[in-house]
Amino acid sequence: MFTFFKYLWKALLFVLKEIVRFFIFIVLLLALVFIILNNTKEVQGKKTTLDKHSYLELSFESELRESSEINPFSFKMGNINFYRVLSLIENTKSDSKIDGIIIDLDKMNISRNHMEEISKALEDFKKSGKSVYAFGSSIDNSNYFIGSMADKIIMPPSHSTNLGLSGYYREFPYFKRLGDKLGIKYNVVHIGEYKTYGENYTRDTMSDEFRSDVSRIYDKLFGEFISQVSKNRNFDGNLFQASVLDGGLVSKDSFDGLKNNLVDELLYRDEFLEKYGINNTVDLEDYSKYISSLQSTKSKNKIAIVYAEGPIYFNGISSPKEGAVRKDEIIRQLEEAENNNDVKAVVLRVNSPGGSALASELINHKIRTYKKPIYVSLGGVAASGGYYIASAGQKIFADNSTITGSIGVVSLIPSFEGLIDKAYINLEKVEKGKHSGLYSISKELTDEEAGLLRDNSLKIYDEFKTRVSEGRKLPLNKVEEIAQGKIWLGEEALSISLVDGIASLKEVINIVATELKLESFSVIEMKKEIQLKDFFEKGYVIFNSFFNFEKSLYNFLDKNEIFKRPVTLFPYTICI
Repeated sequence: MFTFFKYLWKALLFVLKEIVRFFIFIVLLLALVFIILNNTKEVQGKKTTLDKHSYLELSFESELRESSEINPFSFKMGNINFYRVLSLIENTKSDSKIDGIIIDLDKMNISRNHMEEISKALEDFKKSGKSVYAFGSSIDNSNYFIGSMADKIIMPPSHSTNLGLSGYYREFPYFKRLGDKLGIKYNVVHIGEYKTYGENYTRDTMSDEFRSDVSRIYDKLFGEFISQVSKNRNFDGNLFQASVLDGGLVSKDSFDGLKNNLVDELLYRDEFLEKYGINNTVDLEDYSKYISSLQSTKSKNKIAIVYAEGPIYFNGISSPKEGAVRKDEIIRQLEEAENNNDVKAVVLRVNSPGGSALASELINHKIRTYKKPIYVSLGGVAASGGYYIASAGQKIFADNSTITGSIGVVSLIPSFEGLIDKAYINLEKVEKGKHSGLYSISKELTDEEAGLLRDNSLKIYDEFKTRVSEGRKLPLNKVEEIAQGKIWLGEEALSISLVDGIASLKEVINIVATELKLESFSVIEMKKEIQLKDFFEKGYVIFNSFFNFEKSLYNFLDKNEIFKRPVTLFPYTICI
């Protein structure tokens, strides 16, 4: 009888799965049709005209990506990437139909690095004599940095508005005690005294090395914030910093902002637009379509931008994310640019915390042997593997807020032996050959196995330093001094020869054109195409994981290269 019910339950479960599969397929299919029809409608009805006396509105409600993708599923901001934003701002300088720019402070979902480069573009735009206004009901350190570029900062006259400028406060979780409680341990091999990736799994507290590194970075970023805002708003830097650090500008409203000269006027949005005679505004998407409709034949001299954005993976299986650097895809794009006779040089835009050491080495090799000049522009983070691939470039440029370096290697292998024991599960093993189970997550590493990993990681570390030494023409002993997993900001990286200069992406492109003596040129962006099959494969993976969570989790931990192969990865996101 028990056997009968067991098979009946399996049959019912199978039928249930198939029904759910069918409905999920229908939902995905309908969503796909809706997106395609919606995008087609947008293309057919795209705005190819622009009213006179318009203002371009800078608004970033969703994440601003570096790379540009051919994506049939993209929504409103799908085709507006970071470089396109810079190009549009540059275009407005000479556009007779654009009278100025409005910064929407309430929709500034962009990184500190992007704010820095957009601020440079705005500074250049203001030389045209056109106006820049910033309007918002909520202001903090992040959006005030770019808002301070405006001729006037305007907030609504309401006590429910929010204005708060402060120092910095960040929390970093450490999981060792939780792991001990659950019976989960992490075997971590660090190569580099300051290579701290994974320490939050093996320690209860922050290491002195990591604390000193991040404290130095945050201090410098905060100092840059004070310096830039003081310059833009004509503040006394020391008095402004004292006010911020004393907590006197925390939890305030627009009236306090006006009293402290942090904002210039209190007006509701309609009042602001009416006062300054702003009758027409255009968003980035519509302005981009308008500019595209005017574009004529471009120069045959082309500079190609290749984007290395996100964690670095050896192949596409390891990460379902679109925002990832896949070795094959980057090499394909580089080869496509190399084989295009019109492309005279490549600008590699690196915004990556690193990842697979092997993938980083193979991309580095491709750049080292490239037949055309490759200049590198570092974004917000170009550390560990991100700097590994950048180091092969002919010249490297960073922003002031770029975090780079972190030259080191770490291996991290989780062990669920204690958890398996607590769950009263007995794993019987069949094995042959010494160390054949080295990467198993169901047991702890022996001292001999840990030694094997360390020896392997040391060789990779030496190879990493050698690539930096060759690419930057630095003695190995000098590289060792600045390596060890240490992280550096842009100006620091310049002083120790990790980069050649401080320049934005647009400035790097102009430097390339000048050094190659290109009197006229156009820029092309190498794009990754999202295939329909990728969409359905991801949907299937998500669906399968829904029914097989424990199996999917185990397979993820058991197969993912980040948890078993040496990686060059920067541990945390730094923002201020």
